[in-house]
Amino acid sequence: MLGTLKPRHHDSVESQTIYQAAHCSTCKTLQKRSLTAPLSLSREATWLTLFGVALLNEELDRGVGRCSAMPLLKRTLLSAPEWLLELSGALSIIAGQAALDDHMKDGEHRLRCLILKPTITPHLSWALERLPIDQATLEAMSEPVGEVNVGVDDYLRAHHPSVGLVWSEALLRASKCTQKISTLTPLAHALCDLLLLHDAIQDLDQDLKSNAPNPLTSLHHAPHEMRRLGAQLLRERVRVARSQVFYLTAHISAQTSLWARDALLDALPTPHTYTQEPA
Repeated sequence: MLGTLKPRHHDSVESQTIYQAAHCSTCKTLQKRSLTAPLSLSREATWLTLFGVALLNEELDRGVGRCSAMPLLKRTLLSAPEWLLELSGALSIIAGQAALDDHMKDGEHRLRCLILKPTITPHLSWALERLPIDQATLEAMSEPVGEVNVGVDDYLRAHHPSVGLVWSEALLRASKCTQKISTLTPLAHALCDLLLLHDAIQDLDQDLKSNAPNPLTSLHHAPHEMRRLGAQLLRERVRVARSQVFYLTAHISAQTSLWARDALLDALPTPHTYTQEPA
């Protein structure tokens, strides 16, 4: 699920620069928690930083700092507010913990879980308080939903009170509560559905071999047809997400915020990304 909201292209050099600066700034904030915390950084956290920067509608300075992973290298940093960077760091920790729980329940990626657990678990209480999200919601993020052949729409809706809620709370706080939760819910649910559908498409072949639950198997078609129908549903959610980003940022005029919006859109899969079957 993590890593879905990553740039596949850039409309301009500036949007690329802003994206990387937001990514590195979020990473540096996680480094304040511990030297290993940056290993938990997700692209979704960077997306949240960019969302907050876009809604700030302010010109932000850029600086230079040492790379957390390779200290000999210098990276461009974005002087985003500390509260926003901490919020994005909290989202990264929570999403990382949910991914660890999911992998451990499925018995997958055992070595990766052993490596990443010490980078995430010590900071979980801080992240849950910072967002804030309760323990029950966190646990529900990685819980199986109903039967193996639960319908795709039911599967997605069942995750709205957990994954969707996390996105709603994150977007609300990234907007400094200037937006109503009802206004942000369509974007939160679209992002939730987008991540889950991407995950289902990418894992389909492996899940069919291991007879693991996958919402696309409820479509009762050949695997290539399941992927095609899943991609169709995903493209619909991408269109909703893009339209919501434009709607929520229609008022911005600061150049930094405009570049941040471009970077946000670049990080969403285009409607054509899933036209071809995944490799």
